[in-house]
Amino acid sequence: MDSAFGIVGENFALLISDTMFSRSLVNQKNDIDKIVEVGNKKMLIISGNSGDISNFVDFIQKTIQLYALKTGYSLSTHSIANFLKKELSQSFRKGGLNINLIIVGYDKSVGISLYYLDYSGNLQRMNHCIQGYGSLFISSTLDCNYNNKLKIKEALTLVLKCIIVLKKRFIVNHSNFIIKIIDKQGSRALCIV
Repeated sequence: MDSAFGIVGENFALLISDTMFSRSLVNQKNDIDKIVEVGNKKMLIISGNSGDISNFVDFIQKTIQLYALKTGYSLSTHSIANFLKKELSQSFRKGGLNINLIIVGYDKSVGISLYYLDYSGNLQRMNHCIQGYGSLFISSTLDCNYNNKLKIKEALTLVLKCIIVLKKRFIVNHSNFIIKIIDKQGSRALCIV
């Protein structure tokens, strides 16, 4: 029942995720932050089975920290995305983790980049992407209103349009959404809607 999406603007990216944790038909928690920091100016939204998520996030964070300590360099967003692709595709062939990711980061040489990665290891760089059931409802809203020169105010307006569509049309009531921004200054939470 997860709904998560990311939007790349002029020199920033917004990550938006619901805060609900449900199992079957029961809503167990309503204050989960599914947006995880995995490096300097690198974040991801992770959705799927809760056990898979907690183990995989720990593995990712520790591996990225270990690489930085061993080499003295931090991984680029592209490198992190391809590392995660390799791990998920290997896992998929062995039995699989039920995890979907949206990876976003800021690198000095490239700027902002956003990647979509699903449970089978399919990786794609995009300007905006959606995961979960929310994609059935807000894909058209993003496609019609998105352009790559969005300012922060315009991007937030687009995000609010998408959230309104979800709250109006989706049978599952996502009571809260968390919005985080990443740019050259770093990453930070903007608000909870």
